Amino acid sequence: MPSTRSIWPALVLATVLFWAIPLFQPQATIHWDLADVTYPAQKYFADSVHAGRLPYWSPFLYSGTPFLSDPLTGAWYPPHWPFFLIGVTPRMLFWELALHSFLALAGAFLLARKLLDDAVAAAVAAMFYAWGGFFSAHSSQLAMFEAAAWLPWLLWASLGGKRRWLLSGLFAGLIILTGSFDGALYCFFALACFLIGQLWNRTNWKRLTALIVATPIIGFGLSAVAVLPWLDIAKYSAHPVTSPAASLNGLALAAVMSADYFGLISGNYRGPDEIRQFYLYGGLLLLPLAIAGLIRRARMVQVLTLIVPGV
Repeated sequence: MPSTRSIWPALVLATVLFWAIPLFQPQATIHWDLADVTYPAQKYFADSVHAGRLPYWSPFLYSGTPFLSDPLTGAWYPPHWPFFLIGVTPRMLFWELALHSFLALAGAFLLARKLLDDAVAAAVAAMFYAWGGFFSAHSSQLAMFEAAAWLPWLLWASLGGKRRWLLSGLFAGLIILTGSFDGALYCFFALACFLIGQLWNRTNWKRLTALIVATPIIGFGLSAVAVLPWLDIAKYSAHPVTSPAASLNGLALAAVMSADYFGLISGNYRGPDEIRQFYLYGGLLLLPLAIAGLIRRARMVQVLTLIVPGV
């Protein structure tokens, strides 16, 4: 069995190979929101910083807009800063995606290594997460992509020792600073479910209490520079939700087991208008394996109850 040290270089190389075409092919171009929304915002911010000023206000949209008060600019998100300093180009956005693809891979590996106690199985699980349908479908939505990349790190931190609540708060702040509040909401919902599972398994409740209290406090404190201005201007704006993705149709969950449930692959698409929000395929064995895992855990608890009194 290979050691963890030998797996890390392999994960780096695998990420570069996975992203090789968009990173190194001159014909590859950014697309959709990445070209229309993210690139102009990052380019404007980087050029402004290089000119020696912070662009609190932009005169180029809506007869003027408070630029830095919009979290989606990603101005306060630390992993963006090296790219701002180097200079933002369309090719640089591919490197931002590749970086966060590796972060998703690394975080999922650490989490799976903790849960599975096997490096090879953890590496396979990490690749299924980082290179799955969600990240492919949201590669044009950089903020959502980045928030999801930090999710396994957030869950991994919640499994640690006494000081892990500091890391949990740090990762929570980074997730919010990506600018995707939808992504942050999904991540924190996943963390809540994860913590409920730990309580069910009778994990140290004092450590969990510290985690539950400290994570939102630290996370909000680190992200306040983006959240507070947004809350201030949100009072004066209205943005009705019109996307069909606003509510989940239960039948859409069939796409978890059938990749072509909505006709996405065959070309006869008959699903909701926002295709990317319903790309849920997780593999034919996803649900059976999940059910098998739950049954196995329930049986282990029953055996421990019989063997060890008071478990």
